[in-house]
Order: sequence, then C-alpha cells, then structure tokens
Amino acid sequence: MMTRIAMRRRGLLSAALALAAARPVMAQAVKLVLQLNYVPSGFHSPLFLGVQRGWYKEAGVDLEIRDGRGSGPTINLVAAGQVDVGYVDLSALALAVAKGVPAKAIAMLIRTSGQGVIVAKGSGLRKPEDFRGKEIITNSSSTEAAFFKGFLATAGMTERDAKIVGVDSAAKEASILLGRGDGAVAPLPYLKSLLDGKRDFDFVPFAAFGVDLLDNGLVAGETAIRTKGPTLKSFLAVTARAYQYSIDNQPEEAVRAMIAMRPDAGINPKVAADFFRYDIPLIASATTQGKPIGYMSAADWDHAVATLKRLGLIATEVKAADMYDTSFQPS
Repeated sequence: MMTRIAMRRRGLLSAALALAAARPVMAQAVKLVLQLNYVPSGFHSPLFLGVQRGWYKEAGVDLEIRDGRGSGPTINLVAAGQVDVGYVDLSALALAVAKGVPAKAIAMLIRTSGQGVIVAKGSGLRKPEDFRGKEIITNSSSTEAAFFKGFLATAGMTERDAKIVGVDSAAKEASILLGRGDGAVAPLPYLKSLLDGKRDFDFVPFAAFGVDLLDNGLVAGETAIRTKGPTLKSFLAVTARAYQYSIDNQPEEAVRAMIAMRPDAGINPKVAADFFRYDIPLIASATTQGKPIGYMSAADWDHAVATLKRLGLIATEVKAADMYDTSFQPS
C-alpha cells in the first residue's frame, strides 16, 4: 500500500514537472525608464498601448514612461544615465553626439523629417531669402533654431539675418495658434493636427531646400547599452509590434490607452489620432521599405550626417557610425 502511494506521488510529481516545463516561462521584468521629448501626443501612443496591454511586461520589460520638455533635455538625461531610453529628434541627437554627448540611437521610428516653417496663408514667404528680418518662433529647449539656421545657410544667410525667438513648448503652441511672429518652426504632421479647422497656413519644408534631416527615434546612454542589452532588445521588439498594431488597426485604441494613463494631460483624442496618421507616410525611407518599425539604415544616417556637415552644423571629422547602435533593433 505504501509503495503504491509513493509511486503515485512520484507519478504526480513527474506530471507536474513536465507540465511546468511545457509552460512558457514569464521573464523577470527589468525596470526601463523611457523619457519622451514632450508631453504625450499622437505618435507616442503605441508605447502606452504596449504598457496597458501588458506586452512589455510579458517580454520582461517593466516600462515607465515619463514626459519631457524637448529633445535636448531628454538626450542629456539619457547621457547622464538618469533615464535609460529617450524618445527624441535624431537630428538633435546627431548634433549632441558631435559635441561629445555619450548617447546613441537604438531605433528610428520616423525616418523622413517633416520639419519646416509655418507661415500665414498668402504671406509670400516661400524660400530662405524671404525670411530676412522676419521673426521666427522656435522651441528654446530643442534644436529647432539650429535647423532653421541650416535652412538660412542654404541661401548663404546666417541667424543674424532673421530674428529667432526661443520660447517654451506651451508658449510656442499658443504663438502658432494666434499667428504671432512671421513664422514658427515645427513638423508638418503636428501642425496639420493642431490647426485643422482653426486657421489656414502655408508650410515651407526644410527638405525642399536640401536640409534632409532624420526625425524621431529612440536613444540610449552608455550605461543602459552596457548593462541592459537584452532588455533593450526586448523593448524594441515590443515597440515595433505596438506601432505596427496601431497602424494596422487604426490609432484610436492606442490614443485611448495614452489618455487613460495620462488623464490630466488634456489630450484631444482626435488631434492625437490625426497626428499619428499624418506621421505614417514618413515612417519608412527608400532604404527601409519592408523593414520593421525601428529598423535603422546606415545609408539614412550617412546622408543625414553629410547634410549636417554641408550646412556647417557639425564638424567634418564626425562619423555617422558613432551616432547609432543596431545591436538591439528588430530583425
């Protein structure tokens, strides 16, 4: 009798062990702090969806999302190791790395920049020379002023040929809505979502004058790259999934997740969803067609850095390869 009981217990134990072995093992979640470039808006929303759905946790990533106050401050926090990852303008990262800031891009989310200058409808401001003596509003905590200087440089002009006024992000948005100054630097997808039905405007894209810039992506500092490599790889895999899901299934679900996690941010759901949609055509470049969201092309980086050198915004000896790390991007 005792032998049969012991054998039965051993059998149950073996079955339990086999069942446990057959089940997927939930990865131990590692804390990862992500700082945005600004307050949450349209194209940030899939990150919140991934958190709300538990996709990051399932992949072993305990993701905390913090709001930002511009790409420049976020890059500095990443470089100092105060946050693990930053959502920033990658052209701003290029300028920072060229000055010795220890951070690298790990993913490119929007590859084609929509940056330019918004002006009043019918203002006649169409090319760099037209902005001589004009007042241009930029975000003081970003690198918009540097890119406007590059735009002027295509016509042999300098920042002294225009009046560049730096304000914080809230004041800049108010300036755009009220039409203050002669123009403001901003990305076209953001402007279209913000001003739809509120005011008419013309847009002078920097790319039309050879200022081909990279757009938004994710960056990490030396400490995170050295100590959290597997976590960064899992984070980017889920991020690619969340963005592709939001594109395939409409962005409203991701926007709702973002609003639920930031209920006091005053996010307009229609503006946020429109902002996301206007960015979709800019996600891929000619060299990244068919690649996962987040994939980086060496050709895109080489071209962007060559543009910054041509405009005199970074030194000629700076190497594009020092600005990014493809070790973690989705395959």
